[in-house]
Amino acid sequence: MNLRRLFFIAAVVAVAACTPAQQPSIPDTPGQEDTPGGEDNPGGEDNPGGEDTPGGEGSAVKPGTYTIDFTQAGYANQEDVTSYRTDELSLEFTGAKWYDNGQALRFYSSSTVTVSSAKMIEKVVFVFAATDGAGNEITADSGNFATDTWTGEAGKVVFKIEGQSGHRRVTSMEVTLGEADAPEQPGGDTPGGDGGEITPGEDVLTVAFTGVRSGGTYYKWEGKKGTASSAVYAGDTANYQDKAIQMNAKYENYGIITTASGGRLAKVAVKWNTNTYTGSPRILNVYGSNTAYTDASELYQTGTAGTLVGQITYTETTEVTVSGNYKYVGLRSDDGAMYFDEIRITWE
Repeated sequence: MNLRRLFFIAAVVAVAACTPAQQPSIPDTPGQEDTPGGEDNPGGEDNPGGEDTPGGEGSAVKPGTYTIDFTQAGYANQEDVTSYRTDELSLEFTGAKWYDNGQALRFYSSSTVTVSSAKMIEKVVFVFAATDGAGNEITADSGNFATDTWTGEAGKVVFKIEGQSGHRRVTSMEVTLGEADAPEQPGGDTPGGDGGEITPGEDVLTVAFTGVRSGGTYYKWEGKKGTASSAVYAGDTANYQDKAIQMNAKYENYGIITTASGGRLAKVAVKWNTNTYTGSPRILNVYGSNTAYTDASELYQTGTAGTLVGQITYTETTEVTVSGNYKYVGLRSDDGAMYFDEIRITWE
């Protein structure tokens, strides 16, 4: 063998010796750039991490237990907290507030916690603060809940803090996802989407339906499926003495809207609370639209409010019959505060 060939073989061996061995693939840790929703994830904008349902179509979400630590979220003292989203989970809250005193997220009576994922949820654990009084019972719309742990199988679970007063203090939550993909939510709980089959009916909206706690403060809420129809409601309202839905036009962002349709809007009827002021007209504006609303503030802008299909005046009228064809409804005060024991919305 000649000298030139020996040098060539030696060079090849040296290069091979310096090349790192191929490492075994390691599953992405939640939060890394290559997890679902990052730029390297195939499938485009509808993948996890975007505005659609967490996990996206086909569910690239990995099963396992995920911890949501509210103490590390950087909330300001007394900040209203409405949601917490990760690539794997979506948490939506009503009536929740962070307090530095006790380092916990407080859920008041009538508050709700909605947990959803593209994978089937099998277990949810609430980790309460040391200062939690454990005075308010927590209920769930499915599965079994005892003390601090829910077990079952669902793509979405809604928890409610019961009682007329008091609150619960939560520092973190642990959510366990299974292998199976969750079914698509009927009616489209995602704001702005219809998602499933449209089902008509008469929905009854009360202060309990909104999930807003008492105290006069206005809270944003969303994702409330109609009591009879496929419509999905959202809003920015207050709770009047645990008796009535309170609306006002003071800051041009209060009202009630639908983000998914219940069919054709046929009628809006109200049961006025008798504490509504009579010194000047209190008028509820009723709007119809064929574009899904996304926020109650849209009712105050000409280009997004829709069509004013009628008005309901305290002490004079209690309902509006809608003759046009509209898929979505918006309700707001024309001027001043007003209170409703019930709002009934009929879809055909």
